[in-house]
Amino acid sequence: MKRFSRVIDGTVVHFKIVRDSYRFLGGIFAYETNWLYDNFNFRKVPENRRYKMAMMLAEARYSILARHWRTMVCHVDRLR
Repeated sequence: MKRFSRVIDGTVVHFKIVRDSYRFLGGIFAYETNWLYDNFNFRKVPENRRYKMAMMLAEARYSILARHWRTMVCHVDRLR
């Protein structure tokens, strides 16, 4: 749905807000979820800096979610 980029400790991290929708029994049951996906790879980070990078990544996620909270809300009217 939306894409964002942040520089975290010299590394460019791309974030995406993704919407998954599921319908069962011809639309009688509908389920929709929104989530924030990032492409950051912790394997490339040295062991002694992983906690710092995890906290910086969490800060970036929270700032994106705080600004775009309306996008994350699932409206019931959309599922009809």
